[in-house]
Amino acid sequence: LRDGDVVAVSHGRDAGEVPRFFRPGRRLSCTFVSAMGGSPRADSPTNPNEICRALAERSGGRALGLYAPAHVESAEMRDRLLQQEAVADTLRVAAQATVALVGIGGTDDGCTIVRSGSISLEEIGRLRRQGAVGDILGNYVDAQGSPIASPESSRLIGLSMEELRAIGTVVAVVSEPEKPPAILGVLRSGVIDVLIVDEGNA
Repeated sequence: LRDGDVVAVSHGRDAGEVPRFFRPGRRLSCTFVSAMGGSPRADSPTNPNEICRALAERSGGRALGLYAPAHVESAEMRDRLLQQEAVADTLRVAAQATVALVGIGGTDDGCTIVRSGSISLEEIGRLRRQGAVGDILGNYVDAQGSPIASPESSRLIGLSMEELRAIGTVVAVVSEPEKPPAILGVLRSGVIDVLIVDEGNA
């Protein structure tokens, strides 16, 4: 990272582990910004606002939180929220980031987005039946990397795949033994520039 960089940050267990190992050799004048909404039911280390705060503390940078849910009740409510200056401004900063730090989510019943209450077991089951193998920032893809159109995507408060693709360097950090299909699908989407995985997934 360089001074002046803006880092868009996702939710998730793997992204939440990064601050523990982030030890820059000098103070960095960077901004860490949430790239999607959070959930009050999410564990602190998996919430994007908390991850941004921890990264900023480690580097001497600045954290910019997104104070909105990851998923709202309807597309209409999403549109109203995106008209709010605080939400729109944060997402605008995230979309203009130079670097993104993201996790890759699975579609099992125990995945973070279900455990946090952002989507239900019924909804994740429907996504699986549509062919979804994984997600990045709540955007689901199939095994070939093609986006899955779903009601959940219309309720998402976060960067789209197109906005993520426009960021210069997208770094994905992922572990857990059930993740190979999700990793492969997201890699085939062409969004990821740098992939960091554990030995089993490698």
